Amino acid sequence: MILNNNPYHNFYDVNGKIYTTKLFAKIAAKNDDDDILWRLPNFEKEFDKLDLSVEPEESLDYFYLKRCEQLRNDYDHLVLHYSGGHDSHNILETFMFNNIFLDEILITDPYDKTFLEDLESKNFPFLHLDAYEPKLSAIPLAQHFIDTYSPKTKLTVAQNSFKIHSDYWSSMTEKNMIDNLRLPGTLGMTGKSLVRLHDLNLYDTSLRKIKENKRVAHIWGRDKVILTSDDFGYYFNFIDGNFVDWINSNNSLSKDQLMQNTEFFYSHPSQAKMILKQAHVIMNKLPSEQIHVKLITRSREDAIARLIYNRKIHSSYQGLKAGDFENWTMHLSSKEYDPSLSLYNMTDLSLYKTLKLESSLKFDLQSRIISDFTKCGLENVTGYMGKFYSTKKFYIKHF
Repeated sequence: MILNNNPYHNFYDVNGKIYTTKLFAKIAAKNDDDDILWRLPNFEKEFDKLDLSVEPEESLDYFYLKRCEQLRNDYDHLVLHYSGGHDSHNILETFMFNNIFLDEILITDPYDKTFLEDLESKNFPFLHLDAYEPKLSAIPLAQHFIDTYSPKTKLTVAQNSFKIHSDYWSSMTEKNMIDNLRLPGTLGMTGKSLVRLHDLNLYDTSLRKIKENKRVAHIWGRDKVILTSDDFGYYFNFIDGNFVDWINSNNSLSKDQLMQNTEFFYSHPSQAKMILKQAHVIMNKLPSEQIHVKLITRSREDAIARLIYNRKIHSSYQGLKAGDFENWTMHLSSKEYDPSLSLYNMTDLSLYKTLKLESSLKFDLQSRIISDFTKCGLENVTGYMGKFYSTKKFYIKHF
């Protein structure tokens, strides 16, 4: 089989047959999830060259530095999507402290002041996921690094990105929705924001002229290794939701036909040894009971970050994680919210359904189209499309 040149080339394998989208793979598997394997062939090829039981000798800081150098050499314009969290902050520090130029730092601030106050008055507990991170953490941190280390770096703050998200759904046509069924993962189907769909240049039209004839890369940092274990040993693998559900990495053009490239900083075929190093460090130093925990909490994320990042400047505020909200479905149920919705998209969908925005009507239409197409039942659409699939397991230690 000839492998696609895109490093993130991926597909679903259902009993040896290839499907490019999750939807068609699920239909082919007749809802037998055990028959669906998500494949990243370019990653698999690189890991096959390594003895995964041996921890690479180089330090993680060495790998992070080499990744920054690689990105700078490969592209003319680098955009870091920055949240102020540990993963993206480690990228920012590595660039800045090593005097490697970043062209742009992009921060999305979801709500304007009035909208946020309205949500606070409704006592929405999950606002503590990421609603306050931009103003309390990401923006001041980014500005500090620009002022101190790189005054020519452009800071782009996308204000009120939730409105852009809402407008996207409000303007959605039935044809758009049917076209979305041909996209990888759940793009455009489960409330993902517009910037994570297919227009990475959306928030900064002022730089259009600058980017017109340049190789542009959008750098994402939410993709550190996932380590867990089963009866056979410790292993890492890759989840489709961390790639195709967030952005169409195969789409090289924005809506206005500007070139764009997606680069997941910590996950790339050329970074197989970095991934392996992260996995060994976590296995050797994180208590086994925390490795087995499935819920992602703030305390667990902080513990992992302390092991794999050497953060120099700390944030005064960190948002919580989905696992910190054991009872949030109970709170949202009182607002006529469907508690059966999966955790990973609760924020977006609960806002639409609870606030009765026009966009929620369009989302319901999208759900009906999927339900009619798959015969899965309207009440089951979110669970049907929200199921994650993984690659094979890469064992680094057998019991």
